[in-house]
Amino acid sequence: MQSIVAYLLVTVVASQARWINPGYGMGGFPGYYPVAPVAPVAPVAYHGVPAAVPAVVPAYGYPSFTSTQYHAQDELGQARFGYAHPGQAASNYRDAMGNQIGSYAYFNPEGKEVRVSYTADHRGFRVLSNDLPVGPVANLVAPVQVPDTVEVAQAKAAHLAAHAEAKAAHAAAKAALPVTPVAAAAPITTA
Repeated sequence: MQSIVAYLLVTVVASQARWINPGYGMGGFPGYYPVAPVAPVAPVAYHGVPAAVPAVVPAYGYPSFTSTQYHAQDELGQARFGYAHPGQAASNYRDAMGNQIGSYAYFNPEGKEVRVSYTADHRGFRVLSNDLPVGPVANLVAPVQVPDTVEVAQAKAAHLAAHAEAKAAHAAAKAALPVTPVAAAAPITTA
């Protein structure tokens, strides 16, 4: 048993020896990372920036940004799709039952990154975000009624007086109408 352990240790050490490379590996062949002599570099004095540096403009344009998009779908209706552009990204997964899980992110006009994750399934649409609106705080104090100004009090009194006058005129007009009894309708007979 001790000889097996010793053999394994020697084998492991020997197999790792080729990674510790002084420039040449076993048998005189170059190792994985040969050591090359590095010539010393003399320090260079700084003389400032030249007055005019010619701009090198290539004949072809470099892309100013990169974007990606993907879509994958199978026969069961499961799909995965998304995109990524500078400043915005989205991904979505839909399973065969129609449930969707996804997220998107963008920078709002104030420069804040907005991240939204959502799930839509049999329990409804649920969202988690760092930019959800915050509702008002319940302070549970009854609001104090604002007292009426002199003009508002006069307008209310005039309105109530006009309302009482209209109600009285309507009652007087109703009392002045003659009441005539309505004749009973003849019974309907079928032959």
